Amino acid sequence: MSTEYLIYEKRDDSKLYLTELDDENNPLSGIGFQSSSDGTVPSAAGSCPTKEEALKVIAYLREAVGDGSEDYQIEERAAQ
Repeated sequence: MSTEYLIYEKRDDSKLYLTELDDENNPLSGIGFQSSSDGTVPSAAGSCPTKEEALKVIAYLREAVGDGSEDYQIEERAAQ
């Protein structure tokens, strides 16, 4: 059984999962965050194949934001 790693940002009492927005929803394209009302992982959530890759994505997000104050975390689950 393989594993995948989801990246999320903890805000208040919810998890906002990292997603990729298509051009229709985001004319600049790129990343976005999404949660679900029932607390499950949204179907649009992206994943990384290794924990090392997930850590690289988090490092990139912190660099892009500039202040590093966002609380990015990794959630491990069985590959879907």
